Amino acid sequence: MAIQESRGGLADSGRSNAGNVAEAKANPGGWVYQIAGSFGPADHIPPEFIKGAFKVDERGNITGEFQANPKYRGEP
Repeated sequence: MAIQESRGGLADSGRSNAGNVAEAKANPGGWVYQIAGSFGPADHIPPEFIKGAFKVDERGNITGEFQANPKYRGEP
């Protein structure tokens, strides 16, 4: 699973965001998560700071499918 921080709106940070594209390529068949706030790679991320995730196909491309997190509570 990949984690990618997003500072813009989801429409602006999905398929075309360079960081998301790189995470997708590194994690084919997985998900690229949109996180509110700043967390390090080893940090625990509380569920309420996960906006949701973009699905990644087997070739490492973001499909455009987004799964929103109903527990998301906004920016920290």
